[in-house]
Amino acid sequence: LIVREPNRAALTYVVGQGLLQRDDDAGMALLERTIALEPGSAVAVYPLLRDYCWKHGRKDEAQAWHSRFVQAAEIDDASQRERSSVLASDKFERHGLDAAVLQPLLERLRAIPDLGKVYFVRKRVKHYPERPLFVLAYRVAPWWRWASKKARERAHEALGQVLGNFAHETIFFCVEGENAGMLG
Repeated sequence: LIVREPNRAALTYVVGQGLLQRDDDAGMALLERTIALEPGSAVAVYPLLRDYCWKHGRKDEAQAWHSRFVQAAEIDDASQRERSSVLASDKFERHGLDAAVLQPLLERLRAIPDLGKVYFVRKRVKHYPERPLFVLAYRVAPWWRWASKKARERAHEALGQVLGNFAHETIFFCVEGENAGMLG
């Protein structure tokens, strides 16, 4: 299976981990490949490599893997912080999704009765930029009309269900009520 699909990070991870458990050094190369395919996996992979080297008396290598783990953990923490919020200082760009991905999302959004205007962009991130972070801001009423809190809550709940099935990480929020002024 690994020969047929060498570019699947989940597969290289599982097979590499299994090889290390059998004391087979070939697992190290597969786990390194996992990181190359999915940089965000480093926090999970580096301890496996560190522990394997330590177990086999390769202390210097183990120390090097540990140093990489600490650095990866710091990057992972920074990534989580930058992906957990939307700030006025953030930079955005066009979402860049092709029609085949966007069309099903649009259809599901149009089916939400309380949803009005939607703004959909990609947030520029410093850490793991290969993993897009999308931002969906929305209104439930035209800018000139008051929207009820209930309508905002219904739209938010429906969006949570729609975006929970979306293949990409997305932050979403209403630009009315307590978030009024976020777009201006």
